[in-house]
Amino acid sequence: MNTKNHINVAIRVRPSEVLQDSPTLYDFVEPKTLVLKEQKCVRGDVVEKKHDFTFDHVLEETATQQEVYSKTVKPMVNAWIQEGKHAAVFAYGFTGTGKSHSLFGTDEQPGLMVLAAQELLDTVDTTSGVSLRVSMYEIAGDACFDLLADKSKLKVRTDSSGHIHLRQEGGGSLSRHFVTSMDQFLTLWKSAMKARCVGSSTVHDASSRSHGVVDMQVISDALLEAEERVLVCEKELIRISNEKDDILKAQIQEAYDREGPAALAPGTPLGDAVQQLGVPYEGASHALDQERQAYQTLLANAPAVQKGGFSFIDMAGNDWEKATATQTPLARSEHAAINTSLLAVKECFRALAKTPVPARIPFRNSPLTQVLKRHFEPGSLLLMLATVALPVTPDAEENHRCVRQSMNTLAYAKLIKSR
Repeated sequence: MNTKNHINVAIRVRPSEVLQDSPTLYDFVEPKTLVLKEQKCVRGDVVEKKHDFTFDHVLEETATQQEVYSKTVKPMVNAWIQEGKHAAVFAYGFTGTGKSHSLFGTDEQPGLMVLAAQELLDTVDTTSGVSLRVSMYEIAGDACFDLLADKSKLKVRTDSSGHIHLRQEGGGSLSRHFVTSMDQFLTLWKSAMKARCVGSSTVHDASSRSHGVVDMQVISDALLEAEERVLVCEKELIRISNEKDDILKAQIQEAYDREGPAALAPGTPLGDAVQQLGVPYEGASHALDQERQAYQTLLANAPAVQKGGFSFIDMAGNDWEKATATQTPLARSEHAAINTSLLAVKECFRALAKTPVPARIPFRNSPLTQVLKRHFEPGSLLLMLATVALPVTPDAEENHRCVRQSMNTLAYAKLIKSR
């Protein structure tokens, strides 16, 4: 992967058994082109139409997890460690094409996310006050849920500096867990996967019906303490703000009931009370600004790896329209929400692929792109890993369905970098 080109697209073909007397639906043209063969009936005759797709990487069925990692993700991990880059891997494709397997793998064949965590922990000294911080959450429709905190609901919030945060409704934040070994990391991941939202479809018995996100960041004890001070100041500012609002509402209502509109005129006792209530709020706001500045100063002087971060996004299965024809209205609505977020991701990729990069990236079009805003900024490294499955069978109708599904996936991937 060329990290100078900050957007890369890779295609991975899921291994399948080729049955005897079955037609071959595809060819690989070295080194980066996949050719799909579509059988069409024209005036009673079967005609073969070929569709060529060229990407940064085309990974054949024989490619191992380690080979896929070395070609696509490893250079991104190195850029994170050495240059402090933000990087993200998006896995896209129809249900059952191997998205989750590519990212997460198995005990025998660890996936891209696991291999990245292993390399990071092998490289960074976690015995000197530095650790890998991990968060795992899912986005289902317009809602976010913390997979490592009993699926507590999260809200997307933007602070005064434009940074995006995930906050619990009760005032907490997205849970963050610190690991110094792969055993700890895998324990967290397995716990998160048990909580992941899945549903049954005609394509797959356990189709991911949410976008799963794994965030990784290297952080020092000093940075963590500075971050905690910022959070304390934020909570205090929110408390004072809420208290101020409650007092003002009660005072305004009482004065209005007693004296009418004249009670709210400038120079009245209520006006003086309002001015006094602003004093503690202004003090808390100033304290928050100071702590944020202290954190940014500390971060600017930290090692490169602590300035970046890595995210892996297992996007929900993009089920084919005919495969979902028998689903309930709720499932159809869920499917529509998934497609909306997939469209938002594509538009963010396409905006970043333009030269020059436009001043506005449309990350606000879905919760998924909102929470990943930091990755949709110039200088970040992005990989779209699109997965396809082409099980070759003697059944012409089934083969046609698989080819059409794959063409839809490849067309989406092709649009990622179109200008």
